[in-house]
Amino acid sequence: IAMAIATGAAVLLLDEPTAGLDPLARRAVWAALLQLKQRRCVILTTHSMDEAEALADRVVILNGGRIIADDTVSHLRASIPTRHRVYVSHEMPRELLLPFGRAESHSDRWVLYPRDAAAAEEVVALGMSRNCEVSVQPTNLEDVYIRLLEEHP
Repeated sequence: IAMAIATGAAVLLLDEPTAGLDPLARRAVWAALLQLKQRRCVILTTHSMDEAEALADRVVILNGGRIIADDTVSHLRASIPTRHRVYVSHEMPRELLLPFGRAESHSDRWVLYPRDAAAAEEVVALGMSRNCEVSVQPTNLEDVYIRLLEEHP
């Protein structure tokens, strides 16, 4: 990265610039790139959706060599039906979640990708009525990526 910056080039092309870095070093590189992109055009490839969300003004998502999305992070997030994920403890049987959307097991809880905002609200109410641990998080670029790959196999 330092060698690319030192060239003074107006356009920098970086391939996986933070691969293999620990979280603190990665954040330091992100901070430097955020400063750098104010003065230069920075194009980077990454498999890290967190990195793309933190750094990108515009995101292009490829699948099988085809562009399946090209937009800002906020517009991509707005393109999926719901803006939230619902986390519910495994105390809740998965079968009860399925009518509301796609449910995946992650460690000690379910992650529900609700079909719409009403479904998210219903699951939260159901979880609370059953005294299950429930939390809601906003969708992220990884959610958008997964949804797009499901739509464009």
